Amino acid sequence: MRTTLFVLAALLVVASAFPRGPDGRLLIVDDHSFQKPVKGAYRSPCPALNTLANHGFLPRDGKNITKENIIQGLFKGLNVGRDIGVILANAAFKKFGATNSISMLDLQQHNMIEHDASMTRSDNALGDSTVVNATLLQDLISSSDGVSLTWRHMVAHRRRRQDDCKKNNPRLVWNEEQKQAAAGEVVIFQLVFGDWLNGVSLPVVRSIFAEEKFPAGWKPHEGTILAVDVLPRQAILCSCLVDSADVLQTRDFAKAARGMNGRVRINGILHIHKISNMRTTLFVLAALLVVASAFPRGPDGRLLIVDDDHSFQAPAAGAYRSPCPALNTLANHGFLPRDGKNITKSDLIQGLFKGLNVGRDIGFILANAAFKKYGATDSISMLDLQQHNMIEHDCSMTRNDNALGDSTVVNATLLEDLIYSSTDGLVITWKDMVAHRRRRQDDSKAKNPSLVWNEEQKQAAAGEVVIFQLVFGEWGTGVPIYLLRSILGEERFPEDWQPHEGTVLAVDVLPRQAIVRIADGF
Repeated sequence: MRTTLFVLAALLVVASAFPRGPDGRLLIVDDHSFQKPVKGAYRSPCPALNTLANHGFLPRDGKNITKENIIQGLFKGLNVGRDIGVILANAAFKKFGATNSISMLDLQQHNMIEHDASMTRSDNALGDSTVVNATLLQDLISSSDGVSLTWRHMVAHRRRRQDDCKKNNPRLVWNEEQKQAAAGEVVIFQLVFGDWLNGVSLPVVRSIFAEEKFPAGWKPHEGTILAVDVLPRQAILCSCLVDSADVLQTRDFAKAARGMNGRVRINGILHIHKISNMRTTLFVLAALLVVASAFPRGPDGRLLIVDDDHSFQAPAAGAYRSPCPALNTLANHGFLPRDGKNITKSDLIQGLFKGLNVGRDIGFILANAAFKKYGATDSISMLDLQQHNMIEHDCSMTRNDNALGDSTVVNATLLEDLIYSSTDGLVITWKDMVAHRRRRQDDSKAKNPSLVWNEEQKQAAAGEVVIFQLVFGEWGTGVPIYLLRSILGEERFPEDWQPHEGTVLAVDVLPRQAIVRIADGF
């Protein structure tokens, strides 16, 4: 799966440019008044795509639909980001073996993109899966509170549909791929036509599902919906479709629903305790922040490189270092300013990429988070990173808690305790690191009356484990002990060490971060 995601992410970086015609203008299909399909036009099992065609954001006849049509139609009609559009377009073309175009007739093929257990369509074996089933639509609406349809209402309805199909459809196909698609449909519907907290108003639900038209005066949200908005919620909903319904009532799901319009709030999902299958592909994150994570360049257009000499040099007198051994290692090798001062966002993004092959998507997120934390505009320093409970945190694997000692330098005893956690003495796996972190957490709770160990710290701690494993080792086999000693103990790359050929992307990190949180219980 990881190879697939790497390939997809690479495709997206190239393919997610704004689609334009031969004259360089953005591709616009036509005016966007509602028109019913004419005789001979094709429509799909997807009411959102049909609505886009009925309003001319996709070809009105449902034929000769190019990738550019899909990407631009989703963006112009629904303000769904081009990152998602590229993923969906590539997936569809790959499914149908198409090169130039597809049609909505293609989308009617069973178990290609159309699937059983639809919220408003009959199963293929039990009726016409391409048109709305009025009874199922009314069942969906009856799941609401009478005012709006929330994601919880939709999940409850989907579970009833799932159970009903299992009983009545002997040819039911309801595997991992269908569940992911079903979860993604709910998330995108909620984010496009309503908001995650309050749901979608019932008039809008009826208009989209029954009439496949935008209500009069309806406009998409101003904020573009990106893959980063969709993935965490898709993970929540995938777990709902697998596990017992009582997970819907836990406070963990309530946490996950917080945030401005319910968007880009992922803290809450990391407490989910009943995910039975963490292998979900979660395809919609493959292009996380593609637009935002552009290659950083200087005024002359050249890629920003900190220096050309990446040999190890111990910090000079007056140089700053942080509580993070990976950042310190990058500075000691000149991938970040060697004095630890005047570090720009571009320095961070490029340093992580050039030194560790950590993707610019992750670099962009981390750099923006750090600058926001410190209220910085131009640059920060590693002295800033030493501030307690800003990015530095208690329960470090190899540093003292701030209240109990120096949290900026390695504690040799803690480092040896971490190494001792290795089950075979040769490598340290993510499970070994989680076991050590759990002991550190318990020890800090017992000894540190000033301990701060909240949601933000726990999430950061899980991310540290994941990135360390993916950068310096392999998720399945771990990090060699000699390499761990070199990075955490000496803050230097071993001789001849090179980062992995495959860039570590956010799509690699976020699902594993959830796994670590669940495994660790924090």
